[in-house]
Amino acid sequence: MKDWNTWEEYKMRFDLNNIEYPDNWDELLDKYKERDYPLGVSAGGFFGWARGLMGLEQLCKSFYREPELIKDMFEFRVEMILKMIGPIVRELKPDFAGWWEDMCWKGGPLISLKHFKEFMVPCYKRITEFLRDHGVWLNIVDSDGNIDLLIPLWLEAGINCFFPCEVRAGSDPILLREKYGREALLMGGVDKMALIAGPKYIDKELDRLRPLIEEGGYIPHVDHRVPPDVSFKNYLYYLKRKRSIIGVST
Repeated sequence: MKDWNTWEEYKMRFDLNNIEYPDNWDELLDKYKERDYPLGVSAGGFFGWARGLMGLEQLCKSFYREPELIKDMFEFRVEMILKMIGPIVRELKPDFAGWWEDMCWKGGPLISLKHFKEFMVPCYKRITEFLRDHGVWLNIVDSDGNIDLLIPLWLEAGINCFFPCEVRAGSDPILLREKYGREALLMGGVDKMALIAGPKYIDKELDRLRPLIEEGGYIPHVDHRVPPDVSFKNYLYYLKRKRSIIGVST
């Protein structure tokens, strides 16, 4: 997708008045209403979604060259998300909403804060306000890289939990908590490189994070997918040590 013509062709593929759910949806609703575990709904995203359609370079250029196109895309995306999750939220009362953006690298956001505030914050708000009106206050966004500069704008938009907090990319959860307090809930933040290095480094990393774990509003896990060069032995050691800290039996 690269311009208005291809966007209009893409939109024609969707019938937002005919959202399909599984054939056994009523059965699933009854099951989920009796759950004893957290259950979330996917709220999608905007930048990550558009990047998948256009490619990173084309999308970033379009914020400057075709701003009305981006606005139209994001408005359509809002309507799509609300149509898709509306019945789920109303009937099921999920515990959280999950978002996916992946819009940062180690140097910070892939778009300017001005563009984020202009194009994305209003769209987030329409969805997070709907969610909050139906009792869903927890909004968890997944974005790699250094998310520091975007956190205030995400908070303004109603997004209040952040992961995976990639330490080597500048999203150390300890520093983020010092800067933003408990308003910013955090997940991740266990430096994956410690798992590669071995038990001594795993101990050091988890001990470093212990005060944050004890403070709360933080769930420790590896700060992205576990790399293939983490040995199974090291991973089992990491799990054992973490469980001992958070009080979970093996």
